[in-house]
Amino acid sequence: MSEKVKSDFNIKINFQFTSADDNPADYITRGSTIKKFKEKFSLWYEGPKWIRQEESSWCHRELGCLSKVQMERIDASVNYAAENEVATSEVKLEKFFSLSKLIRVTSLVFKFINKLKKREIDSELQANAYLIKTMQKQSFSRELDFLLDPGGNSMPKLVKNLDMFLDHKGIIRSMGRIGKSEYHSYVVQNPILLGKEHYLTRMIIQEYHHRSQHLGLATILNEIRLAGYWIPQARQAVKNMFSTCVKCKRYNAISFSIPNSTNLPASQVNFARPYLHTGVDFASHIYVKGQEKDYKMYILLFICMSIRAVHLELVPDMTVKSFIQAFIRFTNVNGIPTHLYSDNARTFNAAARIINRGMIADEFKERFSPYDLKHCSIALFSPWYGGSWERSIKTIKSCLYKPIGRGKVDYFGLLTILSDVQRAANSRP
Repeated sequence: MSEKVKSDFNIKINFQFTSADDNPADYITRGSTIKKFKEKFSLWYEGPKWIRQEESSWCHRELGCLSKVQMERIDASVNYAAENEVATSEVKLEKFFSLSKLIRVTSLVFKFINKLKKREIDSELQANAYLIKTMQKQSFSRELDFLLDPGGNSMPKLVKNLDMFLDHKGIIRSMGRIGKSEYHSYVVQNPILLGKEHYLTRMIIQEYHHRSQHLGLATILNEIRLAGYWIPQARQAVKNMFSTCVKCKRYNAISFSIPNSTNLPASQVNFARPYLHTGVDFASHIYVKGQEKDYKMYILLFICMSIRAVHLELVPDMTVKSFIQAFIRFTNVNGIPTHLYSDNARTFNAAARIINRGMIADEFKERFSPYDLKHCSIALFSPWYGGSWERSIKTIKSCLYKPIGRGKVDYFGLLTILSDVQRAANSRP
């Protein structure tokens, strides 16, 4: 073990001992009278005389009083200390509110240690492994003891239910049932176990909550699972995080209960290719930062009535020309639908008139008349018929307003955010 530590970590290990008469610590630890302490004060204050001489003249005495088993335990403890240079007390998780900042600070500590040890190791991977191992040691101490010594303890129930094992880094993983899948990677097939009440787990959930643009519980669970993590009783852990998200509490609060739903239209409950039946509606305007002044732009939403996939287009105004150009861009990507649905409510007649005028425009007929595209308007004063796109508009607005807040972004920044919002909305399970 000593040779392995020396070769891996460049640490020389040599066990020797000194006699009790030359050990100044004995006068304090074993107790002494004032008279004897004054007589040996120079030894306690300055150390033995031979310590100030050349190392070649030191009194070398081999540590032969320990058995082979005890020596192996000492070697193992030194090896463990060498692999875990950062003490747990040096990284206080509660002082950090961002997972990326915590990993960055911890990786800088490991980078400094690697520089002193003259090692070329990825400090960020070290930081991730260290934080995970620290969390698992605090949350799954009983399971970890069993995995390190299976014969010494009875198997915990969690180890059996999740089929736990230790990987080559000493991290607890759960052996899933998709090991033969060629699509998923090793980390998804064998996810890392996280303690549901640990502070690091809450930070990981919060990180993927922000990445998924503050979407619902199922979306966050899907993102965490695909990232290679497994949380026992994960739904409750995510719900506990929801209660601390100020933005979600602010935007998700409702003032009255939702009425009972009616039967869904036939276009929404039958199998069809994506965007064969498409709904379209304008979302609210948004201000874009320009060079001299801010200007208003609009979001045009296209939604598949069957699978709820969304396609977002950014238009400069609510004119017929802008709508037709956006519709052409949509069809170039997703194909031409057979039915196009839009609202017809008088309270929203401005957007409805734009869509209706676009359907009868000469430019629109010239391009799409060979495809027998049918335009269907919902009944007057019946907004629930357009509930599919109205609900999607709420999701898009929720994902859009939470990251931006009251700030303003430029045109290309808004395009980037819209692409992130569209990806998050289409990644829902």
